[in-house]
Amino acid sequence: MRTESDGFSLIETLIATAVFLTAIAAVLQLVTLGIAANLGARRRTEAAVFAAQKVEELLALPWGTEPTAADARDGYAREWVVRPLPRNPASAIAIDVRVTFGGVEQARLLAVKVRQSR
Repeated sequence: MRTESDGFSLIETLIATAVFLTAIAAVLQLVTLGIAANLGARRRTEAAVFAAQKVEELLALPWGTEPTAADARDGYAREWVVRPLPRNPASAIAIDVRVTFGGVEQARLLAVKVRQSR
């Protein structure tokens, strides 16, 4: 003899399926957000390394030969400006390096190069 409690009804199965699909959709949304955050962090890290390389290169150049220019690599655009500091233009310069990706600034490094007085 069968009773009503022998199995699941169609409504119970549909409700359980809806709850399961809602949970899966939430997990997929979290995975998507995590991937986007990881990509953004990677871009900022690569941009910071790209900027730091240029700052080190400019600091290593002989005094007065630091150019102001721009270049690009792997979708990143890098521009740098070298100018004397107003307070002591003869012995201190500011180096400003900016890196953008898709027109959005990802990194900016500032450095000061000082010439020792003799």
